[in-house]
Amino acid sequence: MLVDFKGTIDDEPFEGSEAENYPVVIGAGSLLKEFEDQLTGTSAGDSVTVNMTFPEDYPKSEIAGKNAQFNVDVREVGKPVLPELDEEFIKSFGVEEGNESAFRNQILENLERERDQRMRNDTRMAVIEALVEDNEFDLPVSLVDEEIDRAIMASRSQLQQQGLPSDEPVDRGLFQDSALRRVKIGLIMSEIIKRREIKPDETVVRERLEEMAAGYDDPQQFIKWYREDPSRLAQIEAAVVENQVIEALMEEAQVTETTVSFETFMNPAESATA
Repeated sequence: MLVDFKGTIDDEPFEGSEAENYPVVIGAGSLLKEFEDQLTGTSAGDSVTVNMTFPEDYPKSEIAGKNAQFNVDVREVGKPVLPELDEEFIKSFGVEEGNESAFRNQILENLERERDQRMRNDTRMAVIEALVEDNEFDLPVSLVDEEIDRAIMASRSQLQQQGLPSDEPVDRGLFQDSALRRVKIGLIMSEIIKRREIKPDETVVRERLEEMAAGYDDPQQFIKWYREDPSRLAQIEAAVVENQVIEALMEEAQVTETTVSFETFMNPAESATA
């Protein structure tokens, strides 16, 4: 849908509170959920008042946690239309055969690749969570401060990309917990790698690159792009080493397997609220 809106806090407009012909896809998350929810079910020509509260951790600190009111005029409302599953449509996804069978095979391969990646991520997070809970030690203040600095820089960079003010004072406390966690995880993983003398397995590095490249039109160009820059390749090697650590720890752990449907596994948040 396309909307015009004007917002106020305590009857006063604020920066970014006004827009015309603003595109909104309900459920896409381009606006805060509380805002989107109050637009659900509206029609073209409707005028609605949206009352909401900005989250306490909202990037723009001057309006974080504050109540706002928006007057919204709905200009247009549309809905998705499924395209024809014809040769032209299929080829637009890089399936040169242009037939439905090849198209479905490619979708299946992509889904299986996403599934495998999700399984690796979930396993990684479970192992890391166990390491964090089972290891208590004091963290170097300097490393925590450096991590907070990096998080603030990343946050400001994101605000700049969104065209929002990025030079305003930042509450470092908002980044404290996540910084403590990242530093702790980093120190634990480094110690495990050091004690077990784990090095990146070149075969696994190659396989990981090939797996990442599989979704691109020119996989070899993608692999070349990574290999020609040591810093980019180092990212892959670090991920491979971390995975080797996880696998080594998994061999020593008591593992409980659970069977779930593909839909539930790939969309756990939606399944939990259904």
